[in-house]
Amino acid sequence: MADKDFKVKHGLVVADNIGIGLDTPAVSIDARGRTDAFALPTGTTAQRPSGSNGMFRFNETIDQFEVFSTNAGGWTTVTLASGNSSVDADFLDSQPASYYTNIPARLGYTPLNSASYTAADILSKLITVDGTGSGLDADTVDGFDSTALLPYRGAIANGTNLNTTITSGWYSQNTDAWAAAGTNYPTSFAGALEVRNLSNTFVYQSYTERGDRNIWHRQFDDNTWSTWRKVWDSGNMNVTTFIRTVLDDNDAAEARTTLELGTLALQNANNVNITGGTIDGGSF
Repeated sequence: MADKDFKVKHGLVVADNIGIGLDTPAVSIDARGRTDAFALPTGTTAQRPSGSNGMFRFNETIDQFEVFSTNAGGWTTVTLASGNSSVDADFLDSQPASYYTNIPARLGYTPLNSASYTAADILSKLITVDGTGSGLDADTVDGFDSTALLPYRGAIANGTNLNTTITSGWYSQNTDAWAAAGTNYPTSFAGALEVRNLSNTFVYQSYTERGDRNIWHRQFDDNTWSTWRKVWDSGNMNVTTFIRTVLDDNDAAEARTTLELGTLALQNANNVNITGGTIDGGSF
């Protein structure tokens, strides 16, 4: 056939490949024998055909190439990117753009914004889970570490020497017999022991008997334990109402009035003058 253009007014059916500018086309339409261009069908969005997979055209309305894909929902734009002119496709590694831009949907949760993840934000979250059983392990409480507190150290074993119990804290002795079997107890009654170790050279102990009885205290200083001293109070000090009145007086003048001593108590111990009156009934 001569090298001339020809027109086809109706559909053209070709059983084999079509070559443009070459005699042996390798594919359905092979135009590698030409160096000009390949003109695609061009039209507006309204002029789109109904479409089937694989159709390719240029859309003048949006000024972009578009391809028809049933998986993409119909006509889909194919944009040539700027810069290195890489093709801007609708899929990357078989994933749509939303796969990479909608991170929460892909991860299954919303990532924290590092800009708003402040110390105050962390604290607000911590206080929602604090309390008993939370597992929170702090270094300090109100600015004090554990050495400034008196934690419960457990029960005192049978036959314990209290001289060796010098770690700060409080301890329980739950059995009278175990207290009696121990050494350096102030009493044979069960009770609670409080220890304050200011340094290994100065230790303070306080022991409270169980059953609202007595309180004892002593200290370790200069490598020596002092004797236990009982704390006297209204529960263990047996005094009469009269003596209580004397003890409750505010000063010596009130005490002299309570004791009805008058001015006698003001006399010098070695020179007492009694003028007027007598002393009856016994010696003075």
